[in-house]
Amino acid sequence: MTEEETLELKVVKDQGIVKWGSLRVVILRADTLFDLINSIERFTSRPEILITLGQQIGYKYAENMKNSNIFEAKSLWTENKEDFLKIVLTTDTYGGWGRFELERAEKNKIVIKVYNSFLASIYLKRFGKSDHPICAFLLGYFQGILASIFNKDITEILGAEEKCEAMGDDYCQFEYILQ
Repeated sequence: MTEEETLELKVVKDQGIVKWGSLRVVILRADTLFDLINSIERFTSRPEILITLGQQIGYKYAENMKNSNIFEAKSLWTENKEDFLKIVLTTDTYGGWGRFELERAEKNKIVIKVYNSFLASIYLKRFGKSDHPICAFLLGYFQGILASIFNKDITEILGAEEKCEAMGDDYCQFEYILQ
């Protein structure tokens, strides 16, 4: 594995940049990202905007992973899409978003569990228990990843957040049907 393929963070102080392998990254506090996402939802009153934003970011992330060789992702992309999906979820786990797990991958159904979702945990601390799922951004994010991996149009992937830590569940659960 070359230096650019590792998952170590490298701070280039004199240039003011941080790299994660070959990717330039920006480190945000989880509260800051939550505030950004929450502000979009609050000011627009339209969670579908967060879903769309998540879709675009997830799609682009998976596309970038197809061209990287982190955990030999490039070869898995062509050989085994389920294993490739697991690698994408693992690298996101390393990013502090929560622990992402592929619970089930059947022919047309994908179930993803998220433990310690940063969105749900911050929501609980600030607002208390929710009466509805609050992870619209992650719902869209996983749709975008799935669209990229399985070469589907985003409209061919139906998804729902079936469980949410912010509602008191032990984890957030996202279920997708690939049409």
